[in-house]
Amino acid sequence: MSWKGVAMGEGTNTDKLIDVLRECYDAINSEIETQPALLASCAMKKMDSESTSPVLVAWAANLELRQLARSLLRKHCDPTDPENPQAEMFDGLQDRYPTKRNGEATYVLLDYLTDEEIEENLVRMGREITAKQKHYDALEAYRLSRAA
Repeated sequence: MSWKGVAMGEGTNTDKLIDVLRECYDAINSEIETQPALLASCAMKKMDSESTSPVLVAWAANLELRQLARSLLRKHCDPTDPENPQAEMFDGLQDRYPTKRNGEATYVLLDYLTDEEIEENLVRMGREITAKQKHYDALEAYRLSRAA
């Protein structure tokens, strides 16, 4: 898997964290489910294998890694995102879709989603479409009012 173009953050330290998260994702890419928390834990083990960081520091780092992992997964799993390396091959379906399993935000391979999880994604996408259409209509109305 090429991660070229899936960048999120500036600065060398953030880039290094993203690289560690990408390594973790690549290692579990064939798994049915992946979670930001799982990627964050993997990254923590790679960076602090002996668990020598103070508990509060480790907890804060884990929370930040989860945020970075969420962004990474969102960008990586959305083929309509122009920064996603899969964007060129977009055929309408993603490899993974977001859902909640056992109370955790999870990205699940398409073939392993339940009908209910597919329905939840369809409802979410419908809300996004409606919101974007309302925004489009409002901006267009504003443009037309300026021209008048």
